[in-house]
Amino acid sequence: MLQQEKNASFFTGPEESNTACLLLHGFNSTPLEMRGLAEALAGAGIRVYAMAVAGHTGNPEDLLYTDHREWFASAEAGLAQLAPYPFVFVAGSSMGGALALLLASRHPDRISGVVIMSAFTRVSPPGWQRHLLPLLPQCMRLGSWFT
Repeated sequence: MLQQEKNASFFTGPEESNTACLLLHGFNSTPLEMRGLAEALAGAGIRVYAMAVAGHTGNPEDLLYTDHREWFASAEAGLAQLAPYPFVFVAGSSMGGALALLLASRHPDRISGVVIMSAFTRVSPPGWQRHLLPLLPQCMRLGSWFT
């Protein structure tokens, strides 16, 4: 499978359903991590949209150029993709779970329910990411030693 295919957002499940689910993957992951859940939901008659969160291209260095505001904006755009469906659920893994909770708090009239899996809900101290993200290139070089 090509890297571009692994990172691509995808729809699955019956278009004529009245229920849909937005799937949000975790930090530094792709929609591929949600494939099994997407197929199970589609098998139950639910329309599913597994989306790629902004900056999550499969290349960790791309995360240096996006932040939480862009991640949330992309999640809102994903929710908009499911506008035709009267019942919309949002499920997220890790960071995607945190995004799902934030979406539900900002769009309570639009979201019927939320499922979070392994999600963090608070990080202390605020701004810790800015200290770790510059280390990503070094971590990638270190990781290449083991592959």
